[in-house]
Amino acid sequence: NSLSKHADMQLFYLKERNEYVCDLRVIDHYKKFLDKVRPTFYYGHAYPHYISLNAVTFGNYFMHNLPYTDPYVLNHYRELKYKFIQVSQGYTKCNTLCGEGFLITSDKKIYDKSKNLTDALLIEPGNIRLKDFNYGFIGGATGVLKGEVYFTGKFIDNKMEDEVLGFLDKRNVKYHFLSDDPIEDYGSILPLE
Repeated sequence: NSLSKHADMQLFYLKERNEYVCDLRVIDHYKKFLDKVRPTFYYGHAYPHYISLNAVTFGNYFMHNLPYTDPYVLNHYRELKYKFIQVSQGYTKCNTLCGEGFLITSDKKIYDKSKNLTDALLIEPGNIRLKDFNYGFIGGATGVLKGEVYFTGKFIDNKMEDEVLGFLDKRNVKYHFLSDDPIEDYGSILPLE
């Protein structure tokens, strides 16, 4: 299905090493335009085995369904003394928009575990397109570059738009819409710098 093309399932950026950890099956593709790419083992087709790189970091926290996290990534953050947060949501990155000092998610458990650690907003699930699925997630339909948020398209739900944009406006976070099409989960917008 469409998830096989999602970059947030294939790559994880270790900013401290300026290195991408990449799913072994697609590493040749990413080596064409990334300088430092380290292969990782392919864990399998069935959920949750293919979500090993779909984690998020914020502050000094690392959040994911930890038993399925890639060991190299996990050890990197263990060495940096990050605090680990276990969530049952395997699509942690897909479901989470993380910026400097804030987090937006439609997953109640992610919200509950992060709301006392950063400024967090819980939104209703749905109203984000995702090919082959009923709906997608906010993290998969956004990216953050130099502190600014980029959306793949425009909101199709007025309530979600008001909540998300109001939350960002209150924090003076700039945002941009990359398309006039409806917002869609393409597997996150991952900056290459």
